[in-house]
Parts: sequence; structure tokens; C-alpha cells
Amino acid sequence: MPVRSATTMSHPSETYNHEIVETLKSLDMAYSRTVQSAGVFRLPDNFLEWHPTCHHKDNLLERTEQFKQYNYPLGIFYVWGHSYEFERVGNWDLIENFCSKIAGDAAIWYATNIEIYDYVTALRRLEFSADSSLVKKPNAVPLWLKVDDIVEKIMPGELRKL
Repeated sequence: MPVRSATTMSHPSETYNHEIVETLKSLDMAYSRTVQSAGVFRLPDNFLEWHPTCHHKDNLLERTEQFKQYNYPLGIFYVWGHSYEFERVGNWDLIENFCSKIAGDAAIWYATNIEIYDYVTALRRLEFSADSSLVKKPNAVPLWLKVDDIVEKIMPGELRKL
């Protein structure tokens, strides 16, 4: 994995706008998280305006159950917050309950923001033939594709008949 300089950030409070996003793009930032909860389990449309699913105080345990029932490829449950908030409010039990409910599920990929960004970027670089019967993977990240209900691993540099 290449060494990165600072290519990620979180927008403080609600201080992001089109001009800031364009500046981040010119600085070659990979992603930036907002504090605007989207309430959905989807990939961001724009990684420089990555809206999390929810703040940890926003019905976290209920949303955890909703996520576990979510049946769509690449669903993301993105919870944001700060550890000092648990101390200030006195609800460390909330995050402990969340962790016990979400942990250990083989169907969930527990990933950092940059791992998700790298994976999605690699997915978007896949090259398909005109009839979609061939796929070429030009980068160094293994990917998984679901074709006709069969999950297949595509290795770096591989040309695969689908």
C-alpha cells in the first residue's frame, strides 16, 4: 500500500460548500466527511462530500438493526461522533452495546474510510467489454463481483470471462 500524505479530512461543524469541495479537489484530497447525517446505507455520490449514515446519538441501536436487515450490495453503515461526547453525556454503554450488536458478523466488512475509498475507486476502474462478458482489473486491489448470483474474486491485473 502506498504511503499517503494528508488526503482526507472532516468538515468542521457544517462548514462545507461548493467552493471548499472544489478546493479539496484541487488539493487531490481523497475524501472528506461532513456532519450532515444522510440516514441511508449507501456509498457517497461524491467522496469529498461524504455524508455519514448517522451520529452515534441518533437512534444508533435501532439503525444497527435496520442495517443488519439491509439487503443491497455495498451498503455502508457510517457512524460518526467523538469519544469525548460519551464521557460528557455519560453514555459509554451506548457505543459498547452498538459494538456488541454489530461485531463478529461474517457478512460485514469492517473497514476504515480510506479502505472503503480505495476499494470503491478500484471498482470504478474496472474495464468491461462492450457486451460485459469480459472484465479487466487494472489495479492492485483484489475485488469481488457478483455475477448471476455468484460471487467471484477478481485478482490484480486479471482478465476474466464472466
